[in-house]
This record gives sequence, C-alpha cells and structure tokens, in this order.
Amino acid sequence: MKLVFNMPFRIDANGPYASALQELTTRLSRAGEVQCVTPKKRNLEPSELDAFYASRMESFAGSVVWAFDERGEELDSVALARQLEKLRDQGTRSLQLCLGAATGLPAVLARQAGLRLIRLSRMTFAHELAALVVFEQFYRAHTINSGHPYHYGAPSDLVQAKVRAADRRLN
Repeated sequence: MKLVFNMPFRIDANGPYASALQELTTRLSRAGEVQCVTPKKRNLEPSELDAFYASRMESFAGSVVWAFDERGEELDSVALARQLEKLRDQGTRSLQLCLGAATGLPAVLARQAGLRLIRLSRMTFAHELAALVVFEQFYRAHTINSGHPYHYGAPSDLVQAKVRAADRRLN
C-alpha cells in the first residue's frame, strides 16, 4: 500500500528534524512506496492552505484519506498497526495522510467524503515534530505487523495469530 504524506509545510533541511524524518522515510520505503507532498513555500498562509489541499483532491480519488486533527480519535500503536493491516487486507492501494497547520484542517479537506480524523495527542506539537511522530508511528506499525522487535510492547493479537499460524504450518 502506498503511503502519501500530505504536508502543507516544508521541513527545514538544516533543522533538527530533517535527518530523523529522512531516516524514517527510508525505513518506511523498504516496506512499500512512500511519497511526501509539500508546497514550494516553507509555510503557507491560511488561504494558501485551502489551495494546497484543493489541488490534492483529485489524487485522493480511490484512496483512503486520514487527517490528523485534535478532534480525531486516539489510537495506540497496536491499534494503528491493526488498522493498516485491515486496509492492506481489503486491497487498499493508497492511503493519503494529511497533516494540518496551526489554523487546523482547511474547510476543503474537512468536507472530504470518508475522511477519518486521528489525534496524535491531546498536546499540541510544532508541525515538524508532529510529522516526525506520524512517520515514526507508521514505521512502528509496520514493524508490529511484520513481527520485528522494534516495538517492545506486548505483541499485538495480529502478530500472535501470525506466529500461531506459522507454528501450525511447521508442525
């Protein structure tokens, strides 16, 4: 499944988050196609934010669209992994992930049919830090689903079921 990160801001190449985001992008791309869509300008004005997402609407056709917003549902890492596995099993080809700006979700995005809102935290984060958290959580979800030891929490039910199925095949 292709992951498309729609970010209405540019990551400062010399900033503190750039190398970590690049590393996580590289890790995620080993699991599947990853695309980052950003504007040419570093920061957009509120009116430009609407235009950024309006220009993306056509590419959302046929995709599942999730946006990160303080009003969204909160998922833990294992629940996120389950949701991604479910999308993959349903044959989802593209997941569009939309990060907002300080003004919240633009109206054009909020009207997107089937939009799912997810909250990162009850806390507020700088955009670059929020992007880093999103990328890390998607990498973590991939490792949970693949049984990789990166996630040190209790193995998810999905991973346990896969292990049991593999054991049955071997015995």
